Amino acid sequence: MIEELFPGEIALAKGDIVTQYIRCGKPTCRCRRGEPHGPYHYRTWRDGDKVRKVYVSAKDVAGVQAACDAYKALRRQLRDDEKHRLALTRAIRARWRTSLKIVASARR
Repeated sequence: MIEELFPGEIALAKGDIVTQYIRCGKPTCRCRRGEPHGPYHYRTWRDGDKVRKVYVSAKDVAGVQAACDAYKALRRQLRDDEKHRLALTRAIRARWRTSLKIVASARR
């Protein structure tokens, strides 16, 4: 789907893949005897205060998991880049303050 719109691009998806087994509740079903239906795979993610869940077919699990992992890696990289940027900004400001003090003391 996304790959068709943007060939060569990396798909990103927020969340994780979870596997669930379901009990249907019918009185004569095998799940009543302890053999639940499944496994069913879902991508879950938090959207504000809500937890969202979307079914993922068995053939798409690997691709969706890769997209979730790529999203996490990107978020981690952005967080690390932000920390690095803040450290550089602090260092530049410290040097700027030092140079302003030197200029001010030279004028006296």
